Amino acid sequence: MCLVVDYRYVNRYSVADTYPFPDVADIVQEIGKARFISTFDATKGYYQTAVREKDRWLTAYTCEFGQFEFTRTPFGLRSSGSTLVRAIQQVLQLIRKFTAFYVDDVSVFSKNWRHQLKHRTILTTNTSVGIHFESPKV
Repeated sequence: MCLVVDYRYVNRYSVADTYPFPDVADIVQEIGKARFISTFDATKGYYQTAVREKDRWLTAYTCEFGQFEFTRTPFGLRSSGSTLVRAIQQVLQLIRKFTAFYVDDVSVFSKNWRHQLKHRTILTTNTSVGIHFESPKV
């Protein structure tokens, strides 16, 4: 079972966050020079970013078990995507030389295998950054 909340009313009055998404052509050009590429997925994407306490009331919903508010960003809010993109960009800023991303998918790329293993380890073991990534996609 999956919880679905209709945020059309909230979205109608929300100010859009126009944070830019990465350009796919730039990503392809950037990683196209690499010999090795590993792709990762941000685990449960949107739910990794927090909703400010003062804004949680906007995410409230009622179900058979009571009334609840999200503490993590739910899917369906107008600026959920932009919030996630901004968070991932901030997380990857220090390792930008060997990573590229689009929404919640991250690529780690290198010209040799030794560097690739090192770069993958940096991405997957650094849990202090606040975004967790799943093992490489096949």
